[in-house]
Amino acid sequence: MIFMTVDRIVAHAYPWDVLGDPHFVERANTLGVHEISLAATYHSTRAATPLHPQHKVVDAHHAALYRPVRPDAWAGHTITARTAAWGGAEDAFGEAAGVLREAGFLVNAWIVLTHSTILGHAHPEATVVNCFGDAYRYALAPGHPDIVRYSATLAAEAIRGVEVHGVSVEACGQLGFAHVGPHEKTDGAFPGIGDTLMSISCTQRELDAWSERGVDSGKVTHKLRDGVDALSAGTLP
Repeated sequence: MIFMTVDRIVAHAYPWDVLGDPHFVERANTLGVHEISLAATYHSTRAATPLHPQHKVVDAHHAALYRPVRPDAWAGHTITARTAAWGGAEDAFGEAAGVLREAGFLVNAWIVLTHSTILGHAHPEATVVNCFGDAYRYALAPGHPDIVRYSATLAAEAIRGVEVHGVSVEACGQLGFAHVGPHEKTDGAFPGIGDTLMSISCTQRELDAWSERGVDSGKVTHKLRDGVDALSAGTLP
């Protein structure tokens, strides 16, 4: 019988997981995590955040650099990085990395290079093309000179001025047909009735309609939130 030991546990996280959640560090420590690969750049995704006190789903609808996009660094580039408002801060990676380092974690920069649908649509000439001439807009062509320059600058800007233990590089080569575009990161986050609770629309139109029917819309939304939180905490009856 062969016994195997785990010498290294590396968790992956996004800046929005860390920022605004005072209990993230405690949970990571409880899991025995000592090293975290934190997204400094990332492709489009919809990520579940069931334990975050301020949000439960983050819709990162395009690839972004979670650092300030400095005009001087990108001057002369045909293709430049995009920033995003949902990261949690202007320098979301830098701030989140600081929180984790201060708590004693080793922090790696998680860098995604050639996966960007927003840039692929803006620059189709720099995307992967199949044998029928179909462009894969999510897949930037790694051999294209503009993509080579873009990737080099993106990687440099991702870690500029931030102390990191290592770098985890994703999509540094060509993406294929099956890779698809935006990624779901929500599977299993709200199991059982949680999917139903998270699917009930609570726009102002619905709230007004409930109120017109004599339903306390504020109480309903409060109960829905309590149900989701209880499910995430494992205390749902």
